[in-house]
Amino acid sequence: MRTAIVTYARVANDRGNPVFLAAGNRLRLVPAYHALANEGTAPVIFAGADEEDILANRHFRESEQVLFGKFVKPMPELIEFCRRRGKRIVFDFCDDPWDYPELRPTIAAGAEADLCTTSSDGLARKLKDRLDVPVEVVKEPPDCAYGVPRVAPIGNRVRLLWFGSDSNADSLGGLVETLMPLTPEHKIELTLVGGERRAYEPVLAAATRHFSIVFRQWEIGLLDRAMRRSDIVLIPKRGGPWSRFKSENRLVTSLAGGRIAVAGQIESYEKLSDWCVLTSDFRAAVADILERPKLYRKKVVAGQKHVRRHYDPAVIRRHWQEILG
Repeated sequence: MRTAIVTYARVANDRGNPVFLAAGNRLRLVPAYHALANEGTAPVIFAGADEEDILANRHFRESEQVLFGKFVKPMPELIEFCRRRGKRIVFDFCDDPWDYPELRPTIAAGAEADLCTTSSDGLARKLKDRLDVPVEVVKEPPDCAYGVPRVAPIGNRVRLLWFGSDSNADSLGGLVETLMPLTPEHKIELTLVGGERRAYEPVLAAATRHFSIVFRQWEIGLLDRAMRRSDIVLIPKRGGPWSRFKSENRLVTSLAGGRIAVAGQIESYEKLSDWCVLTSDFRAAVADILERPKLYRKKVVAGQKHVRRHYDPAVIRRHWQEILG
């Protein structure tokens, strides 16, 4: 089936592979693209294009279905054109549009879809209830390469890693103060991987001689390198309602990379609770991991096997192919 993909984000071409900065595109639209490309019907991606330019494009006009993902700017004429021409509309939600003002325009567009896809069971329930359209949960693959499971730090140095979108930066508030009591016995290094440095300045300002904090801007391959040189991944929960229906991708990525994660408690994380630490007490969790590294390495080994079975890129591509093929 000839398919067009429409998103607000800019896309780069890396030797024939689409590359997006935003994880919502990287982990959802890219697997969908490859699912069809592997079958010989590579979609045409319209990234950051104006509505009138898309409507004038021959590839869009001749497409039989349109996958909308990370869609912010209202494009009512585009939706109406799809309806008039009998195109199948698939609308992907990776975030709860009711929680983000910039995503509110997508609600009406999603209600026009033949199918909505999303990343978590909780958001699927909400979409079904409020939009009254069919909804399918499509999981997200790891955002890094598989790594050798390891927990034990080198000497008294403990290397912590946080990664995520800039909208999650406020979840780091108070984290340094929480972990600071560990510094008499350990030299702590915290690496932050995100988009724009300015979102992390308040956290970077909290660094001390025994608690160093560095920021790295995301680029291809960076998270792989950061994961290899880390001991423990930290995923604190944002305050307020914004994290309720987030996917489990950062936990999946941590396990794929071979690292134990300490994470706040949200619904989607519960299915992975045997292979991570879900808690609000990050200091006690990190201390326990340092005290019993062999136990937690066993958890990572088992969790990584689970990820390979259920979240491997090949598994996710097959699911997208079933939906779009």
